[in-house]
Amino acid sequence: MTPEPAAYEVRYGPSPPAVWFLAVSVATAVIAVAVPANPILPRPSAVALFVLSSFAVVKFLVIRPVAIRADQAGFTLGGDPVVRYRSTTHLFPWQEVQRIIVWRKPIALGISRAKVKVGSVPYIGVERRPGAPPPPVRQLRPDRDIARLGAPVAQMHATAIPTGGCRLDSQRLLTAIAEFAPNVQTIDATREPHE
Repeated sequence: MTPEPAAYEVRYGPSPPAVWFLAVSVATAVIAVAVPANPILPRPSAVALFVLSSFAVVKFLVIRPVAIRADQAGFTLGGDPVVRYRSTTHLFPWQEVQRIIVWRKPIALGISRAKVKVGSVPYIGVERRPGAPPPPVRQLRPDRDIARLGAPVAQMHATAIPTGGCRLDSQRLLTAIAEFAPNVQTIDATREPHE
């Protein structure tokens, strides 16, 4: 009897933005409690703001929901790790997947045309086969259109997630995809960001 191939799974975990957010929240609460008369942020408001804003991030860090999974059933992209995780998580059966693409979206700061590139955010997305059912509806804001997402494939805006909140092991992911879906093409476009 042949052993079942190992699934690849990576979970959301502590990321620099989450840790930074918690640090700022704690610092704000400490300052509000330490400074006797703070006209900008009264003590009860600061503590309430800290508790409410930190609850979702702490919950995310403790639960560590699945970000990406490749197994016999298909390719799973985890949803928003802080709010509405279940309703934004989607399993793409292998027969619907044509390619899996990893890329980096450039981040630029500035006003109008005077922008400076300050880094990039890694993304992973699924390009679906022609004729596949419509992709799940993700919470896309009008300002998060295809061009801003920087997706290499136009239809990928609803089938992609940022991977900054997890540690993607490209080699293990490629091994799992080759095992479960040898006909699915994988593309690593992280070396040349799409602008």
